[in-house]
Amino acid sequence: CGQGEFTVLLNLVWGETPRHAFRLLHIDSTGQALWQTTHDLGSTEIFAEKLLSHNGEYIVLVNRLDNPAPMLWQLNAQGAYNTHSTFSQAHHTWGYGLTNTTSGFAIAGKEYNGSQYNASLLRMAANLSQISHSTHNNSSTGNAWYEDLTAHPTGFLAIGQCDNQGEGQQDVWICHIDSLGDTLKTETLGGEENDYGHAVVLVPQLFSAFIAGYNNSYSIAESGNAYLGGVKVDMGLPEVEEECKVPRALWVDGFVEIYPTGHPKEGEINTSLGILNKSSANDLINFSIQNEITNLVLYGVDHIFRDVNQNATGTAYKGYLSSFITKCDSLGILCTFLSGYKNKEYDRASFYNSELNVAGNNYKYSGKLRYIMPEHEFWNARKTTSSRHQSTNPTNDIVILSTGYTWDQHYYDCYTDHKNIMDSLNIIDASDANIWEVHDYIGYFYHRWDSSSNSYSETNTAWRAAIADTLEDMSNGIYIPYYLKHEWDSGVAFVGRNNANGYVQLWQERISYLGQNNSKPTRIFPLFSAEYFKSWSNNDYCGDDESTDFLGKYLHGPPANVGNSSNTFKKVEKLYLDQHDSIYTQTTAFPNLQNVEVNATSWYKYSCVQNKNFTDKGRNNCYVFTKHPLRIEDDKNHVLNTEISIYPNPNNGSFVIGSSIQKIESIRVFDYSGIMVFNRKLIEPIREVNFDLYPIQSGLYILVIECDNRTVSTRKLIVSK
Repeated sequence: CGQGEFTVLLNLVWGETPRHAFRLLHIDSTGQALWQTTHDLGSTEIFAEKLLSHNGEYIVLVNRLDNPAPMLWQLNAQGAYNTHSTFSQAHHTWGYGLTNTTSGFAIAGKEYNGSQYNASLLRMAANLSQISHSTHNNSSTGNAWYEDLTAHPTGFLAIGQCDNQGEGQQDVWICHIDSLGDTLKTETLGGEENDYGHAVVLVPQLFSAFIAGYNNSYSIAESGNAYLGGVKVDMGLPEVEEECKVPRALWVDGFVEIYPTGHPKEGEINTSLGILNKSSANDLINFSIQNEITNLVLYGVDHIFRDVNQNATGTAYKGYLSSFITKCDSLGILCTFLSGYKNKEYDRASFYNSELNVAGNNYKYSGKLRYIMPEHEFWNARKTTSSRHQSTNPTNDIVILSTGYTWDQHYYDCYTDHKNIMDSLNIIDASDANIWEVHDYIGYFYHRWDSSSNSYSETNTAWRAAIADTLEDMSNGIYIPYYLKHEWDSGVAFVGRNNANGYVQLWQERISYLGQNNSKPTRIFPLFSAEYFKSWSNNDYCGDDESTDFLGKYLHGPPANVGNSSNTFKKVEKLYLDQHDSIYTQTTAFPNLQNVEVNATSWYKYSCVQNKNFTDKGRNNCYVFTKHPLRIEDDKNHVLNTEISIYPNPNNGSFVIGSSIQKIESIRVFDYSGIMVFNRKLIEPIREVNFDLYPIQSGLYILVIECDNRTVSTRKLIVSK
């Protein structure tokens, strides 16, 4: 009722005399009763169903039980009786749902015609006189009735249940009804058990209605399972496109910290550092809310899944992580997992997602990581898995190669490493519907080393274009840094400069390699540095040194020679959008650019900005090249499990995998702790494969089956001996 007050509808099934009554109880914000009123029909049995606030008064839907018929009671603002009307019909009728209409009210329920239940819709005027009564039947199966309804400008959406139209004895029944009470369309929802629809609410902004319901699946007859579903509704409203704002992501350094190399606890989580499971985790969430940050890219999460932390502490940290992500998810903030590349932490992260719901593939579960991306940076010419890679100079981070190992070979090995990681991430993505997207992170696609000048060469454009073509096809989105120094260009300091500046041209040249697929836009996320100069006198930098002091200096406040304190995330992002407005339309010089879209802006690093209070915390409106921002996806395109068969299952370790559509290329088997116990790539793709996993222990396993068109299916395998 506002101001923390509530009016509660109660049924008194046994009163002072053998009769039924209902009561309105008005309570304040502390739970104290301010007033209450009780209403009955003498010895007539009644039962109240719904309470509706209307023009400062109350309308109560009541069922008369002795000669079943719905009633509406009109009570004043203090719950005192005004009037009531009974809507008796030719057959016994009950009302369960009540809604306002433009002309009065509508009641949804059921009637019994002597042989079956039909759905009932009553329409009343504001003076409680009946306008019409319609009944809707489920001619294909018999019984059907409504539990609730909601009105929209051109009619109603009513929901309830009906006898089986799919599987199980009961299905949720959804009826689209016009303003005259005639059924326009019916739909059903239901699985192999009984399903019931109980309540519905309209969300006009989404042209949808959400349905709350229940089923007693999984043999939980006592309590069952609750669910929430949604349907599109034709409301006769103009579909105005929601205002588009460019999303903002934040790269969070030090989210989880470990003991460094050489420490007695090397690789173990250092509980005295990091953000997770501390008050600083709430500070991070609050900072994100205040600055409209909708995605957190979390550094160090992969440490939780490494072997050294897969013990009691590691298990506890999975719980801390789940609690953090759950809280973020409830506030509309999504989390990205940065994967390590040596110990397959991304495999373990995928199984962490599955562990949260053993039933598997619970797509919307709030405690799960939504995005996944690699840390491996082949473009920086760092270490590879090649045995020919010798070492890296710790002073300048320059690679030292073994004798006879050329730079071209080194770069190719770096690229192969990275491609293999992306292949693995796509398998994980496709096999776990809880990971929505695989993102990449690219500084440079490839630069040949020029030993004479001890620098990178930018002349090998054909090879870089080929690398870009391969990697962008493996990514749902690509982070491209506008931050930190690279060995060859000292970073990209575009802020405050115009398009004639060489750094802007460098960015233009870099993205020109993207967008090669005309049927699929390439989504990019410009990644900005928030490292800034703290003190001129003390040479105090948030970055490594002055050479890393680029965009951060622009965000820094006084003194005046460092930057203007009014500069904000939004202002820097707007400069980027303004400066690049013309770049993304240069389809003659760079025809691929028409297929490149900016889907979010991203900031690094959190520790350098966490204490800043920006004057403008909002986001910029979308530009022509930001039409499809980073967002929650509605669905995943995976191989349907019905296309893949396993028989027998359960089995003793010997079984057959068959595919009705695609050919099978490879099979991996994981135990339920996430350890891979079997890996086989077939010499030639085939539709049916015989397997014998002997020796293997009894237990529950996960099969990851990749087919020849790069689609992937996951199935549970039960081994029983």
